[in-house]
Amino acid sequence: MVKTEPRGNLLPKKRKHVQDVSFVPDIKRVKQDFPENSALRRPTALPFAKRRAVDVLNDVLSRLQGGDRQIASILLREFSIEHLPTLTEDVPEIVNLIITSASVTTYDQIARQLLRMLLCIMQKSDGSLWTSVIQRLLSEVGKEANLFTRSYLDDGLLLLLTEALNSGEVSADCIPVRVLRCADRCLHSTSHGCRCAAIGFHVARVMSRRPDSTSLLVLEKLLCQMTTDMDSRVRLSAIEGLSMLSNVEDGLTIHTYNTVKNLVGDSHRQVRIIALRILLIFANKMPAFLIASSFSNTTDAKLQLCDDAFSIVCDAVNDQEVMVRTEAATILGQFLTVSDAFLDQTLDKKMMKTVQDASGREQVKKVHQSRFAITQAPQRESRWKSHYQGQQRQKQYASDWSSGKELNARCPPSGSNTSPQDETESIVPRGACGAFVSALEDEFMSVRRAAVYSLGRLAANRPAFATTALDHLSDMFNDEIVEVRLDAIAALTPLIVHGELQKEQLETVLKCLDDAILDSRQALRELLSKAEFADAECMRVCSRALLNCLHRFPSDKNQIYRCLSEVGARHAVFVHGMVRELLGLHLVYDTREQQIDDVFYIAKLILILNAAANYEPIVSLLPECVLKHYRFLRAAAPDLVAPIKVLEKSSAISRGPSSLKEQPATTSDILVNAYERLQEVIREPTLADRNALRRYIVEDANAISAFNEPLAGAARFIASLCEISSALESLTQVVLRGGGDITDAANTVHQELVRVRCAEYQFAGIPPQMASFLVEAGMFLSLLELLVELTTSPERYAQIVLSIRGVIADAQNRWAVVGAPCDQALALISAILEILDCAQADGKKILSIGTFGHLLATHAPFLPDSFPDIGNIRSKWAQISEPNRDVAVEKPLRFVAGLPCAVRLVASLHNLDENDLRNLRVQVDYPNNTRGYFRPPATDIPKEGDRISSLVLISSSEAWSDAADVTLTLVLLASSSSQKLVSVPLLDSPSGAQPSSVRLRAHPMTRT
Repeated sequence: MVKTEPRGNLLPKKRKHVQDVSFVPDIKRVKQDFPENSALRRPTALPFAKRRAVDVLNDVLSRLQGGDRQIASILLREFSIEHLPTLTEDVPEIVNLIITSASVTTYDQIARQLLRMLLCIMQKSDGSLWTSVIQRLLSEVGKEANLFTRSYLDDGLLLLLTEALNSGEVSADCIPVRVLRCADRCLHSTSHGCRCAAIGFHVARVMSRRPDSTSLLVLEKLLCQMTTDMDSRVRLSAIEGLSMLSNVEDGLTIHTYNTVKNLVGDSHRQVRIIALRILLIFANKMPAFLIASSFSNTTDAKLQLCDDAFSIVCDAVNDQEVMVRTEAATILGQFLTVSDAFLDQTLDKKMMKTVQDASGREQVKKVHQSRFAITQAPQRESRWKSHYQGQQRQKQYASDWSSGKELNARCPPSGSNTSPQDETESIVPRGACGAFVSALEDEFMSVRRAAVYSLGRLAANRPAFATTALDHLSDMFNDEIVEVRLDAIAALTPLIVHGELQKEQLETVLKCLDDAILDSRQALRELLSKAEFADAECMRVCSRALLNCLHRFPSDKNQIYRCLSEVGARHAVFVHGMVRELLGLHLVYDTREQQIDDVFYIAKLILILNAAANYEPIVSLLPECVLKHYRFLRAAAPDLVAPIKVLEKSSAISRGPSSLKEQPATTSDILVNAYERLQEVIREPTLADRNALRRYIVEDANAISAFNEPLAGAARFIASLCEISSALESLTQVVLRGGGDITDAANTVHQELVRVRCAEYQFAGIPPQMASFLVEAGMFLSLLELLVELTTSPERYAQIVLSIRGVIADAQNRWAVVGAPCDQALALISAILEILDCAQADGKKILSIGTFGHLLATHAPFLPDSFPDIGNIRSKWAQISEPNRDVAVEKPLRFVAGLPCAVRLVASLHNLDENDLRNLRVQVDYPNNTRGYFRPPATDIPKEGDRISSLVLISSSEAWSDAADVTLTLVLLASSSSQKLVSVPLLDSPSGAQPSSVRLRAHPMTRT
């Protein structure tokens, strides 16, 4: 539709001529450019962040003295934001200004704000400043004397004195009487802050000195009175004071028990939590004390305090707050003494009742399942109910949830008025019955974990209770949260020794072998290693489950072998009936020999042979080929296969006494001979001959490492010593004697420094003599590198001298850890430092290149004369099981460029100590020659330090056109004060020399 103009408006519109903007004079700008206007401008004030804190507070003090409340408030707010969090300078002067301002001002809000700032400053200060502050606050002359007469400052002043008492900067005997009157006045104040401050002050005053019985009783009575306050914050302060008193010997009397017990039902959750902790302290200090039962209406009924407190904590398991339920479930496991009847009741939701024994004391009795348990239905007459409903209402049912009435029960004594309400009150509350059942079924993970912990701890020393707890803990193996499953396995493992696993329980437990989390599978295998099976069928089910786990998780091979070894040794009789089934033996025909490299066959052999070591009749069922395989496994893995006495005796008889004399020396002697050959190399006349002999020794060491795994670490270490010795001699020849290009030597020196670092950090169990030699070699190579730099860049003499001192200091720090240095290293250090000190004293003297080179040439490091404990050296290695090497290369990992992507890395760690775990990193190498290091969180490494399961973050700022390789390597960061960080890779196997790494395909893409 076209829009037309009306006919009455046919004349053309007049064009409005707009004035050109460029010719419009800027009136405001002209007015600002006048000289008289520029002279009238106010100078801009500096921002508060650029002003000194003292200047700001001086301004505040002047404003308060002038009565300018608004500006003073603004200045104080800016001071608290800009200066107070990072206050480091002029602290005493600032404190004096704050106290003076608080004494001068008549404004309540500003004075209270100043005291709060003073408290923040004093919490970070030392004792000397506290002395002057307390002296001014408690002064009786000057303006500070009126501080305690102003009631609105009572809470701030008491908080300051409380902090001083808790930190020990002021004695309780130095508190004047007017301060005590101020505290008493605050106890009756209408402000909850004043009452809380007064409670904290009284507690700190009593606890800061050696408390006597009188002061403790007075304070206890005061705190018990304040627990009835209408404000929950005051009640919290009071019960916190009671908690502090409970940690003092004889700090709380038994009269406080009922007060604390009533606080378990407080409306504030933190009050309930602290009350539960105090009940635990009462129960552990006086467990046998008899008190009136909380579950009976008669005053004559007595119950042990530990049982009464335990029942109250059980009732708190059903609290509406998650934190309270978690705390209650945790506290249950910390009771030292509890009656068996109460413990049994926590695992059963059937009601229990109290009955009187012959002596008149009430005892807790469990209502067992019985057909004679009668439940009374309410009798109500209603004419509108049908006849069928009336019959249903009048029926009597037998139920586990009974009221405690049993057939042929003892009738009540004559003259006693009993009512149904009295009988129902004798039943223990619902929370005390089935407390662990309720906690284990809670919807929150924290409650379930606490319940598992407590149940395992209570059952650890109670065999009868442990037998009952097995079913409940095994049910937790199916929990959806990994942490709960791990806690359940850890709690059940020490309880296994108290009973036998039935087939139904074992089937529930074995489901964790299919868990995708390595920690869960390993924890369950440790549990199976300690378990006792009820029959042979359990043994059959367990062996099948472990073989299926080996098929599904081949990376768990070593752990499964270990588990089968221990299970076979503990259940040799059950394995005896499974030998034919496991090995596939026929009753008539001979069995074909199976391949020894089959992992499933080896797993079965380990199970059978360890059982045969404890039950000799199994040996008669084994074919000849299995006996040969036994000898092979004994030589290859003696820690997995136990010796069979019958076979060991027969082999010893067959060898005879003459063959024993012909046996070669021990395996460690081979390495000792190799090290002696390395020491004798120095006798050769030429460098080429010496290096040739070292190459032969390296080849022998590599052969030993490949075919003898127990000595692989020591053999690899000797090979590293050969390479280091060759590098030291070659570099000395090049740098000090001019045998080559000195520029290329600098790069070679850096490479050999990395080799020395690898020798230091890649092996465990290095003797102190060898560790000291490696430190000396590293220092010598660093000094050679500095000599090369001094030769090529003499203008950097001052920086090089500082680097020399840093290298020496770093070596001395390392020697303080690994062992004392040799005399030759000490002589080199003293000679270099003597020249540097003389050059520093006399500016004309310097460390010349010739002098420096001569010192290095005459103090070259040599190998130690002996190599003690050579067989104890082990390689630090790691085996990466996830990501899988084949799958990671075939399936590229696609993610958005600029955003991080997490890759799950799972590896087993071997021979690493706590220091190595702190330095453990994941090195990420990208295809563009960039490198990054990822530090796994401490929670990703268990306490044992034998494995790591962490999410490694990889990222790329730019998108790639195609997928490329990204390498993840487990390394140890070796740092020093004088050298750069050096990444030392962990080995991939105990006998290998390759780094433990995995290669995956990554493809960062643009966001669409």
